[in-house]
Amino acid sequence: MLFINSKLKLPDKFPLIFPGLTLLFSLLTMTGWVSHSPQLIQWTSDMGLMKFNTAMALALLSVTYFLKCSNTRILFHGLVLILALTTGLQIPLGIDVGIDTLFINPFTSDSSIYPGRMAASTVLCLTLLSLAGLFSGAGIVRQMLRLGFSSGVLGVSLICAFSYVFDYNPEYGWGSFGRISMQVAVCLFFLALANLWMIRGEVRRKSSKKLALFPGYVLWFGVIISVLIWQLLVLRDQERSREMIDHQAEQLKSNIDKTLIPIEKGLEHLARHVSNERDRTHWNSEALHFVKDFKGVVRVFFADKDSVIRWRYPDENNTPKNVNLNERHLALKEQIENIQNYKSAFITEVFARNTGEKISVLFVPVYRNNHYVGAVGATILTDIFFSHLYPANGYNFSILENNAVVFNQGTIESVFQREWQEQSEYRNFGANWTIMVVPSPAVLRQHLSALPMAVLVFGFSISILLAIALNFYYLSKEAEQKSRAAFEWTKAGMDSMPMLIIFTDEKTIIREINETALKILEYTAEELKGKKSFFTFLDPAEVKAFQDRMEKEKNVKLVIDTDAANYNPVLLETGFRHRYHKTTEWTFISKSGKRYNMVAAASEILDENGKTTGYLSVCEDVTLLREKERIVKEQERKILTSSRMASLGEMAAGIAHEINNPLTIMSGHLGMIRRLMNRKGIADQDIYQKVESMEIVIHRIAKIIRGMRSYVHDSDDAQSEITRIETLIEDTLVFCQDRFKSEGIDLSILIEPDLTLKIRPVQITQVLINLLNNASDALGEQEHKKISISAQRTVGGIEITVTDNGPGIPEDIRRKIMEPFFTTKEVGKGVGLGLSISQSIMQAHKGEFYLDEKHHETKFVLWFPDHESA
Repeated sequence: MLFINSKLKLPDKFPLIFPGLTLLFSLLTMTGWVSHSPQLIQWTSDMGLMKFNTAMALALLSVTYFLKCSNTRILFHGLVLILALTTGLQIPLGIDVGIDTLFINPFTSDSSIYPGRMAASTVLCLTLLSLAGLFSGAGIVRQMLRLGFSSGVLGVSLICAFSYVFDYNPEYGWGSFGRISMQVAVCLFFLALANLWMIRGEVRRKSSKKLALFPGYVLWFGVIISVLIWQLLVLRDQERSREMIDHQAEQLKSNIDKTLIPIEKGLEHLARHVSNERDRTHWNSEALHFVKDFKGVVRVFFADKDSVIRWRYPDENNTPKNVNLNERHLALKEQIENIQNYKSAFITEVFARNTGEKISVLFVPVYRNNHYVGAVGATILTDIFFSHLYPANGYNFSILENNAVVFNQGTIESVFQREWQEQSEYRNFGANWTIMVVPSPAVLRQHLSALPMAVLVFGFSISILLAIALNFYYLSKEAEQKSRAAFEWTKAGMDSMPMLIIFTDEKTIIREINETALKILEYTAEELKGKKSFFTFLDPAEVKAFQDRMEKEKNVKLVIDTDAANYNPVLLETGFRHRYHKTTEWTFISKSGKRYNMVAAASEILDENGKTTGYLSVCEDVTLLREKERIVKEQERKILTSSRMASLGEMAAGIAHEINNPLTIMSGHLGMIRRLMNRKGIADQDIYQKVESMEIVIHRIAKIIRGMRSYVHDSDDAQSEITRIETLIEDTLVFCQDRFKSEGIDLSILIEPDLTLKIRPVQITQVLINLLNNASDALGEQEHKKISISAQRTVGGIEITVTDNGPGIPEDIRRKIMEPFFTTKEVGKGVGLGLSISQSIMQAHKGEFYLDEKHHETKFVLWFPDHESA
């Protein structure tokens, strides 16, 4: 029989609904062409129409779904492929084989109904559907190609259908290629959906597992994504081309200005001659040069306030004629009346002269003693004027005035003009012009990017190859799963255990290991099984200690080789005899170097003769437990240190008080000595210098004491105050300047003048002291030591930085330095609270405190907001 078997089950018949609907739409469209019924060809006026050749191709494809004879199906698919390729290759090859009108001319003699060639998207989809039909048959590769081609058609048809919903053109625009119509997009969608449904049925008949459909879904998804990316790239190219066309339209507007403005300036020059009442001979001389300088200007004249031409150049026989513009050119009457209202240059609408030429007049009003006395005008031939404005090749433009074409340069197909026409409005000099620019297909093809098609082909190819690979992978995995089923049941028990389970042979070579051990030790099973010894994971120092102990027990030389090349069974025998296999603690080292505390227990595996054939080791990770114990001890030590520091602060406050009293007495006595010397007229300069030196030393000691008292008695409840940064830095350096000098540290200070902050000075002093002490400690014993302090205004605030040229902070601990109790200093030299407290202080000031990781030296930054904004 010719047609498909009628005994097919309902699920197999369901996909035939889609080609049936496509066949119906196609036949209705062809009937519309034959009967001259536009409503059958085009659903709505703004959705494009289905060409006769497109309808015929869709009908042939639809029929193939109902044919039983494979040769007939191949014939129909081949005819559609030839039709699509012949249509599509006409523009790239620059030929016209007449196939576009072959199926239209018999049904209509009206060339205006011919909308152009079949849409480029239609050509692509018909080609893919034809290839999908030609590749039908058994085999994974053929199936994946059909699936890929159908998915591509599905994606393109959806994009074309959505283009009508979101009002954009998915076609790039190749000459007379039209835009795909909605009914064509729907028909292509139906055929692609039918193909996908039929492929799905073929796969389900071979395998009932849902996983069998996964490669098809991957291919479908990959193709759809590729089509989507391709369309986005095409739209990007379209947008770029439209920007180019907009630029040309704006360039044309600019050219109009560049031409009219000089004409306006020349008319203004002539108007000044009229205003100054110069003789007509001089005016004619100026007018002669004016007409020669500007292309398209054929006459220049002066009309008085009654619109009567008094002066005119050129003039017949050099005889002036008093012509009334209102009477001779009725089109100018209303526009001339508006010249006084504009009080500036004004160009009239385009009108026809008696000779039939289209002209426009540019007027410039003339004033004498602030009274309007008339206007100077230039008669412009619009065809000559506009033709010299736009020399760009490959672009066609028109000038419209009040929706009427007043100038047109070049011709272009209506289909292309509809899709690529851009317009701009020109309103200078009172003009009401609409500029319409349309590029030629050659210009667009010059700017066409090859990237979209390359992405489409690449994505399409990769998707098909990936789907084929997944199919083969699925088949191999299915066979492998059957062979591994028994083994997996055994291994599942091991892998479910949270402890490390390791099986070794009698030479400690690993034969089996569970997933928990692989995850913790960061090895793969292939790296360990049959290759590595159990001792591979152990700390070499502990293994050496174990070896030394066993050697003392046996009084023989024992060898431990992690690769088991020189295995000595006496070692393990000795270890088991001394119960080292019972819950002893070892340090395990992972592949990346991480250390774990493990409590290990080992058991011998014996054969029927009592001979050891292997060992089973079970290890429990106690790293977190040991770490918690260590942290508790560390916290206790740091709390004790903090308590000592608090006591030291109280002692410092008392010492400061005790020192301050004698300092006050000494300062008073020095003042009395100075006054007595002045009173008795003692002029010994040495004594004055000694007194002055003592006063300076006392002042410095007092300043240190004040800083210590303020530091000790400061609290979070202290009020913020306006503080000069110079004073803040000076007070801070009192605590550490002597230390810097003694350690040979080069201290540099760079502060912008007159910087103030609203802060708690003592708290910020504490932050700076922490940073300066850390910087000094970091410099250590290096030869050249340098610490820099700077302060400057930044955007929205003020920034204070402390920089040192020390070895820097390692990258792996930079994120931890702000954590409480984190320190890199030796025990007793720091508790790890300095930077953490500093960060809290800066947050309380609504500022920022951070390490500038981009700086080549160690640089800490304190940023404060402006106290006005804060």
